Amino acid sequence: MLETLSQYSPYFLGISSKKCQLFLKQYEECQNQIIGSTQYRDRRNWMRYKHWWLIAGMLCCFLLTSHGALATTPKKTMNTDYIIGNGDILRIFTWKEPDLSVDVSAVRLDGKITFPLVNDIKAAGLSTMALKKELETRLAGYVESPIVTVMLLQAVSRRYYVLGEVKRVGEYPIEKKMTVMQAFAVAGGFTEWASKNEILLIRQVNGQEKIFRIKYKDILKGKSSDNNFLIQADDTIVVP
Repeated sequence: MLETLSQYSPYFLGISSKKCQLFLKQYEECQNQIIGSTQYRDRRNWMRYKHWWLIAGMLCCFLLTSHGALATTPKKTMNTDYIIGNGDILRIFTWKEPDLSVDVSAVRLDGKITFPLVNDIKAAGLSTMALKKELETRLAGYVESPIVTVMLLQAVSRRYYVLGEVKRVGEYPIEKKMTVMQAFAVAGGFTEWASKNEILLIRQVNGQEKIFRIKYKDILKGKSSDNNFLIQADDTIVVP
């Protein structure tokens, strides 16, 4: 039976679960009983119905295995926590410990901040909650059950740049989720000489510089909606 099924669906056998194997075993026993019965003594009658039995068996096993796969597939979640970057301005407050509180602390170019008793600590690349927990862990040797609050005062590191044939060239903060089209609006729109289908987006991806072409006119016509990228920190848009 398994050899016969393998001719019809090798992939099906590859995903069979224990329940499916049990089903196949029971099906073989049922097959032998049917062939041996007087109703299907004639082998030609059995061959007439054989393919319908195979299809039914494959369908049942597929339902069993696919149900198990769906039940165990984890849901993808998106991390929306703000990630601290170089230049960001933080306020760090330790409850009932004014000497262990800092009103304004800027993240240095090396990604670190200086904090009482802790000295230098890495902040860039951490969320505010992760930095809070790290500070509480380090302060635990000096203060009993420290409670730290980390507040982001100014997101200096979250900026992008627009150059070329736009009305307001410059550096802009990322204050919310925004697309390339919205970035053009913030920059005041295009000049009359702008090549709107030759726009370049320069982005750092895994430490390497990548260049993407933005076709503004195609986006307007709905032909290239996937080209309307979300702006990321340190993106540079060049309008020739």
